[in-house]
Parts: sequence; structure tokens; C-alpha cells
Amino acid sequence: MDIFGTLSTPAAYDLIAKTDCVICFGSGLGDFTTDRGKLMKGKRVIQIDIDPASIGGGVHPDAALVADAGLTADLILYWLDEAEVAPSGFTRELDTSVLTAHPIGSSRTVEGCVNFVAALERLEAALPEDRILVTDGGAS
Repeated sequence: MDIFGTLSTPAAYDLIAKTDCVICFGSGLGDFTTDRGKLMKGKRVIQIDIDPASIGGGVHPDAALVADAGLTADLILYWLDEAEVAPSGFTRELDTSVLTAHPIGSSRTVEGCVNFVAALERLEAALPEDRILVTDGGAS
């Protein structure tokens, strides 16, 4: 889906807005990630982070787990497999080229600053497809 939050593509933002549950693995829920809480309204929020101080920092989750995000994800997949819960397959219906396509001119560059979307697009082209990139763009 690419970027979650205010830097999401319009299609990804709309998809996030339609969800009923968000599980955050090792992610802060700050103003930009949640669009000042708008993306979390009316949703169940589960936050998993190894740092207890990171939980509930931006949005108060419905459920929280202090644990390693990667190990937790692996364990969830393990138990879903053990319980023989089949994948829903809904992601095959998503057009990832639309979800990840940022409109031309969607991000302005301020002198002395990095154009975040352009930088991410360059990383996207340079890094292998089978990877996970987590970043905090920061803002002042």
C-alpha cells in the first residue's frame, strides 16, 4: 500500500479510511501517520511495539502489546496457519499500481529540504521488491 498517513497516495488514503481495523506493527501513531487522528476514527486500533513508551503516544489503541513487531507478526501467521485459517485473498483485488502512484507534483520541495516522496520513489526503484522499508520523515 506504500505510505500510511498524510503522505499516502489518494487511493491508499481512501482505502485506509474505509478499513475497520488497523494493526500497527512497530509504528508510532503520530499526527502525520494518522492525519491528526482522522484515519483512526471509528476503527479498532491494535498497536504492537517493543517500547512501552511508544504505545498510545498519538492515538489510544483499543488493544496494545509490548513485544517485538516482527516476531509478533511471525507468530500471528504461525497460529493462523495452525488454525487452518485461509487467507481472504482480498489483496488480489487491489490495484497496487494505483495505490502506490503519487500524482505528479504531489509533493513540493522547500529549499534546503528533501522532497520526501521523490526520495521514497528513488529508494523504491533502488531496493529489492521483497523488502520492508520503515521510515519516519519527521516534520518541524
